[in-house]
Amino acid sequence: ERLRWATVGEREIRELADDFGVHVTVTSQIGDAVVTLAAIDPSSSASSYENVGASHPWAAPIASIFAAWAPPHRRQAW
Repeated sequence: ERLRWATVGEREIRELADDFGVHVTVTSQIGDAVVTLAAIDPSSSASSYENVGASHPWAAPIASIFAAWAPPHRRQAW
């Protein structure tokens, strides 16, 4: 379902990347992993699916935004 939402938002993700001239990566926390759902490079006209599906452990320094909004016990574990 999360991958489907990232696909639906691809146009908006591209606009964000183009407006700011930065590479935009959309990730989601799934259990104790952080998974890449989309990646857009403003210097390319195509979407980058190279890292889609890549999974990393949810541990410092990966995905600090998820730790920032996590309950205190999860934040401490991060």
